[in-house]
Amino acid sequence: MCVEKPENQTCASDTAQFDTTTPKIFATADLKSAPEGTKVKIDWKYLGGDTAKATDIASIDLVTESDTNLVSSNLNAPSNGFPEGNYEVVISLGTDNSKPISKKFSISKSQ
Repeated sequence: MCVEKPENQTCASDTAQFDTTTPKIFATADLKSAPEGTKVKIDWKYLGGDTAKATDIASIDLVTESDTNLVSSNLNAPSNGFPEGNYEVVISLGTDNSKPISKKFSISKSQ
């Protein structure tokens, strides 16, 4: 999880806390053993906060290509900024023998 992602690379660090004014949040993964053509599903979820209920935000379907096993997705902030609360992104492979990768993060106003 990060706010800037270099092209063709994963996030340089793994951030778990973001500000409500963050314009875009990236999730990346290196699928080292996934063969070309692997289906990948990325689900962004809002887990809830003080003023809003839990909801699914977005679901993205991708297919790995031959020249890379890196996958990435981003979540753009709404026009009035991200709501405060807890979030989760889940990356799932379309295979029977893999477990989804889940990353939880939170968004709050900076002090």
